[in-house]
Amino acid sequence: MTPAGELYCARCASLTPSYDDPIPWEQRGEIGWGMGLWGTLRGVFFSPVETLRRIDPQGPWLDPILFLLITSTVVGLGVGVQMIGQTFSMGEAFGGAPTPFGAGETLGFTVGMGVGAFFLVPLGSLLGSFVTAGLLHLCAMIVGGAEGGYRGTWRVIAYINGIQVVTGLLMVLAGLGGFVHAYVYWGFYILSQLFSMGMGLYVLVLWVLGLREVHRTTTGRALGAVGIFFGAGFLLCCGAYALIVGAALFAFQGMAGQ
Repeated sequence: MTPAGELYCARCASLTPSYDDPIPWEQRGEIGWGMGLWGTLRGVFFSPVETLRRIDPQGPWLDPILFLLITSTVVGLGVGVQMIGQTFSMGEAFGGAPTPFGAGETLGFTVGMGVGAFFLVPLGSLLGSFVTAGLLHLCAMIVGGAEGGYRGTWRVIAYINGIQVVTGLLMVLAGLGGFVHAYVYWGFYILSQLFSMGMGLYVLVLWVLGLREVHRTTTGRALGAVGIFFGAGFLLCCGAYALIVGAALFAFQGMAGQ
């Protein structure tokens, strides 16, 4: 029976979404912040369909914001530590100097950049989630698969993007390895980059699954929305590149004709 008193048949009841059991992060008040974070990350990684299906498209804004800020802060920490560790590893490779050029200014600049990344990466990740969700939701509207509204698309994107925390942890290990030996740094760095590329492909799969579940649409429409998103981006990038090259050639011909 619906809240309005309407009766469902057994089949319709099985197809009707229920959000009485939200994802672990949105139950952190009962199970704790650590278990909520771990349970959500594990669910998105290993059981994405069941986990993403539990995301209420009209749920609160604050929960995904906190989740994304916490996980992206780890990524920011990874970027910062990796930059500092790279400086030390390059110094060792260049004859044991504390920096690649043996100058303290290089280390100071790198530390400053690392600290900046610690603060800027979470902010950029949060703002980027709203922009990405807006564009992806527009693509979902084009294919007729956006029944859950923009908030639903954004909540899915925010929780999916949180799994990048694993890449951040690998970057932390790479940075710490730079204080040990250059080979240790480069080993963890290459591993983190390979994992990041694989994660990027997996995120695309999660986008399709997330759109399908939160908007209760078909896999084809969700796949079409993601395809339009990247197809349009590719065309825009190619168009911008063509304009730049064309402008450069036009200017070069103009100068050659003078």
